[in-house]
Amino acid sequence: MRVVYITPLGKSATKQKDALTEAMQQFHFTDLIVFTSSNLYFELVGNLFERYPETGISICPITCPFSGNSDYMDILNQLIQAVDKIENPKDIIINSSGGTEKMSCIIKDLCYTLRQKKYNVKHVFGSVSLRTNEVIFTEVPDIERKSK
Repeated sequence: MRVVYITPLGKSATKQKDALTEAMQQFHFTDLIVFTSSNLYFELVGNLFERYPETGISICPITCPFSGNSDYMDILNQLIQAVDKIENPKDIIINSSGGTEKMSCIIKDLCYTLRQKKYNVKHVFGSVSLRTNEVIFTEVPDIERKSK
């Protein structure tokens, strides 16, 4: 069974070589889907494939990461299609930390859409502990499921 990890990667994360290390340690993902600004795309490609050679990787570039909705549905559909291509995903962990506010909105719409498609989705956000410098992931409650 496959574990899919989906996350936006902004400028800060692309500069850190170990940006996904703690997510890999905690979630043991087999597949990685990231979306990032199209001008950071080439920085990411080599780094991710080199660091995670055993992982299925999809990178979805977003042309206007800060504003506008002309590419909003395109990137959302690219992310959905990337998930749909993965055979038998057991868990889909979606991290809404990082990137821009627009990217966070896309992530939240992705969570909702994938849950409607009956995928097992865990929405998380990460924050860095000031004491230990480690990333602490917190699962966001599925309000729709809990309200039923």
